[in-house]
Amino acid sequence: GEHSVVELIDRAIDHGRIPGRPYLLVRRHPADPPGQADELAPLRHGRVVQAWSAGSDPARSWPTRIELVGQMSSLAHCAVHVSICSSMALDGAMFDRPQVGPTFIPGANRKVSRSVAALYRQEHWQPIARSGGVAPAGDESSLIAAIADGLAHPEHGRTERARLVGEVL
Repeated sequence: GEHSVVELIDRAIDHGRIPGRPYLLVRRHPADPPGQADELAPLRHGRVVQAWSAGSDPARSWPTRIELVGQMSSLAHCAVHVSICSSMALDGAMFDRPQVGPTFIPGANRKVSRSVAALYRQEHWQPIARSGGVAPAGDESSLIAAIADGLAHPEHGRTERARLVGEVL
């Protein structure tokens, strides 16, 4: 259901709720099934790029140097990084980019909503959450506000992102 988060952001740009008409670069998770990105409606303000293992078992494949450079380049040049409970938040914080973590899936049923909430309670996520380096967004309004704030004030959360990098690494 992550595609609905991307579509929500794309619509918010359309309606002027996210200023500056940013461009969305969407990278699906390497373990996602190949057709899952097809669920995404055509983006008006961005595009979807394939992940390095593109649907294969990530334990059996590893990104090439060129693929790693591309992935890190996207973080180095982004304005705001949005990811759902991903350790990529640490990578984005290393580049001192605002990090936003949606803790919801728009329109999700209770089962999916509980599953997403459970992701954020996992042991490996706790040090990330405690650092304050990722702005959690529990609904549409807070997600749009966190993205807009990150675009307008990238310095907000700088201390917390440094704490995230320092404590987790």
